[in-house]
Amino acid sequence: MAICRPEAILEFANFLEEFGPAADAEALYRRVAEEVAPTLLEAIVEYANFERRHGRLQRSMQIYEGALVRLAPALDANGVHAGVAASKAASADDFAFLSLHYGRFLQAVMGELWRCVVGSRRKMISAGLTCVACGYGVMSGHRERAREVYEAAVRAAPSSVNTWLATIQFESAHHGEHC
Repeated sequence: MAICRPEAILEFANFLEEFGPAADAEALYRRVAEEVAPTLLEAIVEYANFERRHGRLQRSMQIYEGALVRLAPALDANGVHAGVAASKAASADDFAFLSLHYGRFLQAVMGELWRCVVGSRRKMISAGLTCVACGYGVMSGHRERAREVYEAAVRAAPSSVNTWLATIQFESAHHGEHC
């Protein structure tokens, strides 16, 4: 009997991650997020978080980036919805929601990298090497990419208070900083 509810598959993947082989959990997360329900926000976020928890930050970023491409609403050159029907409004909200998750993920990655920039590790990081303390590789441009993600979310859902608040909080924390 096949399971047709993606949420049930995600619950089982969560169980496997905790009590079973992580490779099986990864296969289930991937299947739901890429095949069964590629626009289900819960599946995308859970799969990206699984990869993050297992130290695969680049893969987690790829999951978010791919999902944002799939969910991107049709915007004209001014960032206004180009003839988008009411049924597409949910798509813009989904895009904004996922953008906020990804922006916060990028901020968390920046925080981890900052913790690595201590004492003798500064030279290692500026050389583009992996930090021994936390295992994260140095990936440049996270702050600028986070800014781009927040700006895209605002363009996609300009009436979303949460989108504006997250963008303002990001800019307040990183005022004038560029990578």
